[in-house]
Amino acid sequence: MSALAQPTRMAVFLTLAEHGADGLPVGELARLMDTPPNTMSTHLAILARAGAVLANRSGRIVTYKVLPTAIRDLARFLVVGACGGAEDTRGNLAAALDEACLANGHVASGR
Repeated sequence: MSALAQPTRMAVFLTLAEHGADGLPVGELARLMDTPPNTMSTHLAILARAGAVLANRSGRIVTYKVLPTAIRDLARFLVVGACGGAEDTRGNLAAALDEACLANGHVASGR
């Protein structure tokens, strides 16, 4: 949660989530966010340490993507916390989030 509390990191997380499994290179993210590349790298490192994004290096290009489990787990944490942690809510929510991730080209993982 603290990694996403910073506005630029939240915007980066949401932008990467929109780009799905392909992700985006650091330079492209920096351009889209109008942020210097070295600052973007710092934000991405924080998100990676938090388990929200994953880096993939191909030569000199580093591409980041959001981990589908991070999206699902964040949504589950926020909604279940608001619903008092009811067991039926958790199961239904996990299934709905997995379905949504699959529909958008993300790879869902087990509960």
